Amino acid sequence: RIHPQQVHSRAEMAARVHDSRAADHLSNLFELPVLFYAGCILIYLTGISDSLFLALAWLFVAFRFAQAVVHLTFNHVMTRLAFFTLGLLTFAVFWTKLIIDLVA
Repeated sequence: RIHPQQVHSRAEMAARVHDSRAADHLSNLFELPVLFYAGCILIYLTGISDSLFLALAWLFVAFRFAQAVVHLTFNHVMTRLAFFTLGLLTFAVFWTKLIIDLVA
């Protein structure tokens, strides 16, 4: 119902679109998850995969999924932050292990 030219900038979109959760969530998918995808590709290319990497990867995906559900439904900020923090910690362990395995 909104002509694309009416929302040619973020400011215009914010003024016209009252619920931007889906757009905000899509923007979030191009932040931390991109580094996760790069790590997964690096693990695949170097062949250093093990069960801990697999568990950490699925745990990260689960936390991101839970964060997405909260963000796109009732959007309670502290609940969303808790899932984000758990995902971030999982991500940090994932990358720390990846760096150690690559150096070793």
